[in-house]
Amino acid sequence: MKIGFYLAVLFAMLSLSGCAPHGNSASTRANQQANQNLYQAKSYQNSHVQGPAVVVLPGEIKSSNATFVQRVSANNIADFGELELSNANFRVLERSDLGGLLNEFEIAYKMGDPSTARRLLQRGKFKSTRFIVRFDILKAEPAASAANAFDARVIGNIIGGDAGRVVSSIKTDEFAKVWIIGLRYKVINAQTTEQMGQGYFEKKMELGGQGVSILGLSQSGTQSVGLDTLVQRLVQEAVYDIDRKYKPRNSTPSYSSQSNTPAYDVRNSNVRVGQQILADLGYPVGRPDGVIGRNTRRAISMFQQDYGLAVTGEFDSATMDKLQRLAP
Repeated sequence: MKIGFYLAVLFAMLSLSGCAPHGNSASTRANQQANQNLYQAKSYQNSHVQGPAVVVLPGEIKSSNATFVQRVSANNIADFGELELSNANFRVLERSDLGGLLNEFEIAYKMGDPSTARRLLQRGKFKSTRFIVRFDILKAEPAASAANAFDARVIGNIIGGDAGRVVSSIKTDEFAKVWIIGLRYKVINAQTTEQMGQGYFEKKMELGGQGVSILGLSQSGTQSVGLDTLVQRLVQEAVYDIDRKYKPRNSTPSYSSQSNTPAYDVRNSNVRVGQQILADLGYPVGRPDGVIGRNTRRAISMFQQDYGLAVTGEFDSATMDKLQRLAP
């Protein structure tokens, strides 16, 4: 009778603790955890608009946490960046195609050396590069942790006998650790090496686990999104912002309905100078001919958007001042 009672109590405790046999429950939990770490595609607001040519360079990881730096590298993050910018319909020029020049290329943009940058950009398809993009990890540390544990041996000793031994065997452990990871992106003008903008995003990740043991039967598990998965989702947030800010907008001035006819014709040296600087900076102005036509207006508008100027499509004083300061 007593044995039957103790077995009933044991089964009830196992069921309540989740340790009772449940077929493939451990496999189910493992698969649920794996599903959380699967790649999740993100929908980008302006993916229908073709973005300019970009090169993604590895950024910095400003964290000394061994767990993080063993799991995530600057090259991993740059690879995520290339993938997501391509998904957002930017024309991604893979940095690996620079071959042995990659290190010199990185140094040119770190040091702000436009002459070296422009020389390196004369290689084939890299001539069309408009932006350099970098992703830096500024924060990657455990921010908080907590733990709970329960050992029923004291209670079991009080109860005594067979029931006491059953109770004494019950042990539970639970822990939780919260990470905060912060990622910054930078967008750099490929021709001038001047930073054009940046953004910063943070995400929180909870790493948790629990274990239960009763009469030698144990169950344990962890639950979290992996560090590399979290970084990838931060890159997606950053690319969403880049996609929103660094593509042609519908606010550009209207042009003549005749595609080959300039909206108006102004031939003077100032226009030619402005056109030449735009061309040197990589904007598709066409041939510098002193005529403000369709291509020139579009290039002016792109430049004004990139540098936070009023989008007028004109060589106004603010635009000319900025162009002259950036002139190669």
